[in-house]
Amino acid sequence: MTYHRGMARRVGKLTAPFVVTLAANAASCAKPVIGPPIPVDADTGRTALVEDAASKAPTNLSDDTLVHDGYGSCYRIGPKGDKVYAPQCPESILPEPPKDRLVFRHGPYCQRVPDGRAVKCPANGPTAIVPKTNTSASDPFVYLQYGTLECFRGHDVRCPEGVSCNPPPPRPVPCPLELMPSLAKGVEPTKQEGAQCWFGTVKVVCPKP
Repeated sequence: MTYHRGMARRVGKLTAPFVVTLAANAASCAKPVIGPPIPVDADTGRTALVEDAASKAPTNLSDDTLVHDGYGSCYRIGPKGDKVYAPQCPESILPEPPKDRLVFRHGPYCQRVPDGRAVKCPANGPTAIVPKTNTSASDPFVYLQYGTLECFRGHDVRCPEGVSCNPPPPRPVPCPLELMPSLAKGVEPTKQEGAQCWFGTVKVVCPKP
């Protein structure tokens, strides 16, 4: 028996999901941590998420020569007209944080909802607090997507030996409490219905009274 897990690629346009195949005797399946597509810079091919920013090759770049690419990374134009990326974008040249949307910290930067683009951290810190892990302990196929702060569920598809499967992309699901973002101290939900709270379109943990 061959096991397959379908995941949607994180790209600018919706593309066909790809398949990861594991042998039947594999110890475990990789947890899905990739959700629906988010914007991609057509020039650099870089997604709005900035988790890979710190992995760039170190370069000696001063802040006054750097240009923010709008996706959480910074570069200067090299001698041959090429873009030379800095290992990390200084916060001083990041965009201002939005006042009407949540801002959370994940990795080296504060990021805004819903596209996960890096921004300056608000003066009082991030307005949303995300859990330390984005995968459910009770269901490893359910995960929180950094950026939208919404939850999705991947698919556990089993196909006959030697047959390739093309499973559907992950589908949106309600976030379990363990994955639900919470609001920073002093930040109030924009909507509340009984024990359920939202900030904009993001469902959050209701603040304690």
